[in-house]
Amino acid sequence: MLESLIPFRMRRSWDQAWIDRSVRSVVRTRAIPAADPLTADFEVHLLLRSEDFFVGLVALKSLLRFDLRAAVTVTDDGSLTADQKAILVEHVPGVRLLTRYEAANNSGILNKYPALTALYQSDFHMIAKLLHPILLGRCDQMVVIDSDTVFLQFPSKVVQWARQATINGMYLHDHVQRNADALWLREMFAEIFGQSEETFAFKIGHRFFNAGMLCYRRTDCDLKYAERFLQWRSVHSSRFKHPNASIWLGEWTQEQTAYMCIFEGMTGAVEGLGDDYRIGCKPWRTFHHFLRAGLTTRQAKRMLKTIVREISSIPGRKAVRE
Repeated sequence: MLESLIPFRMRRSWDQAWIDRSVRSVVRTRAIPAADPLTADFEVHLLLRSEDFFVGLVALKSLLRFDLRAAVTVTDDGSLTADQKAILVEHVPGVRLLTRYEAANNSGILNKYPALTALYQSDFHMIAKLLHPILLGRCDQMVVIDSDTVFLQFPSKVVQWARQATINGMYLHDHVQRNADALWLREMFAEIFGQSEETFAFKIGHRFFNAGMLCYRRTDCDLKYAERFLQWRSVHSSRFKHPNASIWLGEWTQEQTAYMCIFEGMTGAVEGLGDDYRIGCKPWRTFHHFLRAGLTTRQAKRMLKTIVREISSIPGRKAVRE
């Protein structure tokens, strides 16, 4: 009741201060180097904005603390300060920093995809989370994470996948039981993939696909499926007025659904990451995606403080900046 009486901007500032207080001490933890991409098992990519800097640093270091052979790339959405970038380099030696429009410097790389090009050139920064790992990645095995995530335990499933690569892609997801809540997606995907609704068979077993964490081989990703979705969306999305349609067709979720189409178009097997990789609710398992609002809960605050303490216990060189 009290929250409903607080103006949105004030509540957002309040929430941001609450989140930062929970994790700001990460700047006093030890540096954890990224692996050389030539010898890494995989590369992790994070799109980062200034507002999410501290939680994003926790997300990265919560993974790197397990002494993995992981190369690291961070894309600055254009809002990171010079001081934040310096802290990132000190805390993750060997990290590669990309600018928001880095792919534009690669002449002709997007010429075949006008819808993707237009979205990339716009101020929709999330599209860099799709294009940078696929086009500019240095390892074939790619792990893409959001800043509002954390690794609670050693991600054995991810490491095994990276070293064996028998699965083309793995994705975060909600419960399979919720598929019945979005039966209309079959019609939409059939149209995007140029098939009849009767014959179209989903390769992805979860309709509530979530891009908070994705694992894939870059060579298995075909951007034509993302292009098809964006072109289809510009013409047909207004026809779909179903409950929760914005989860797939909203302005903010264009990158996520484009990724879903790429995974659906992979020639090999794809599978969900499973119940140990959670979205937005307890129980805490191997990995957790907070969905932003979840960061403001007392349980999340306690858990993040615990992770920062665990990172602090890692022996090694302490980062310079406080």
